[in-house]
Amino acid sequence: MRVSLAMALFSQPELLLLDEPTNHLDFPAVLWLQDYLTECKNTVIIVSHDRHFLDNVATDIIQLQAQRLTYYKGSFTVFSETAREQRLAQQRAYDAQQKQIEHIEEFINRFDMQLPKEERAKKHPAVVAQIESRKRQLEKMEKVEDPAVTYGDGENLAFRFPPVGSLRKDELVRIDGVTFGYPGTPPLFVGAEVLVDLKSRVGVLGRNGAGKSTLLKVMTGELAPQKGAVTINRNMRTAVFAQHHVEGLDLTMTCIECVQAKFPKMSDVEVRNLLGRMGVQGDMALRRVRTLSGGQKSRVALAIVTKCEPHLIVLDEPTNHLDMETIDALVEAVGILKVRLCSSHMTSTFCPRSQQSYGPLRMALCAYFASWKRQSGTHTKLVKCAHKQFPSDVSYVP
Repeated sequence: MRVSLAMALFSQPELLLLDEPTNHLDFPAVLWLQDYLTECKNTVIIVSHDRHFLDNVATDIIQLQAQRLTYYKGSFTVFSETAREQRLAQQRAYDAQQKQIEHIEEFINRFDMQLPKEERAKKHPAVVAQIESRKRQLEKMEKVEDPAVTYGDGENLAFRFPPVGSLRKDELVRIDGVTFGYPGTPPLFVGAEVLVDLKSRVGVLGRNGAGKSTLLKVMTGELAPQKGAVTINRNMRTAVFAQHHVEGLDLTMTCIECVQAKFPKMSDVEVRNLLGRMGVQGDMALRRVRTLSGGQKSRVALAIVTKCEPHLIVLDEPTNHLDMETIDALVEAVGILKVRLCSSHMTSTFCPRSQQSYGPLRMALCAYFASWKRQSGTHTKLVKCAHKQFPSDVSYVP
């Protein structure tokens, strides 16, 4: 990603097109790109699902929804407020017009049902004229579109993770003085200390290659530490949503077949219920995986990894390739879980918004500040940005 981005920026084009530029970039790289684009004098068109990034970079917003382009001036926050106000105004106009249409149709039907048309024309010519006038009024009326159609929110996406049982011990994972590194390379972390219990919300932040995914693998027992001890609650169930988990899906299968390939004993009804909790409903469950969008594929993958009804769910870069609606649904669902471990560069999505939506959450942010070059100024800026984004009860573990 960095090489591709460098090639695009090096030529200093008059028109720069960026498609999901923040995917797979670490936090300092996103901050650098944000500053670069803010100071860029040329035209830049960005496709992104990162609200915070768009809010700091974009001066205009073009929304593609329901096969239409809608143009807005201002940042993403301004766009959100404007779109919400427009939707409310359209909803009021739509409701008022529907009441008017209902009243007119009630008048027409009441008199149409009383007498045959020929007899009514002879005995009640004035009423017939009124009926014809009302019918012409309905035909000429400029219909206000249902906001659910205009804004594509007729079917609100909602993830539902299955309920899990209780555990005797609150402590789920503890690592004490853990050191790990791959053969022939320096250690990725030394003397790491982390405790995860039933009330934990843990975000792991670090540069690309710092060892975030490796740390998660050590904490879940997939990798053994070189030094130190890892204690895992034997009674807990764990689900891991890896960075490239979607790539493990068979693109030639339907969604139902894809789940049944992992769990052959599940019936079609059971699979549909499982997929339905992740927003894969109706005909979508019968579609081939290759025809699904990135967000829809992620829903199928999430349904598979959460089949075990986990006490602990590990999300490694879960927002990559997800649209905003899917991210919102995922945040809502993850926010009510007992425990989660999250490695993500979209800190503004999974950390502050969760605090706002679900009250005070115990969240330890494991940040490899030492691995960034302090003398470059990136470290200082990162710390300032992190303190600005995160509430005071978030603890930073260097």
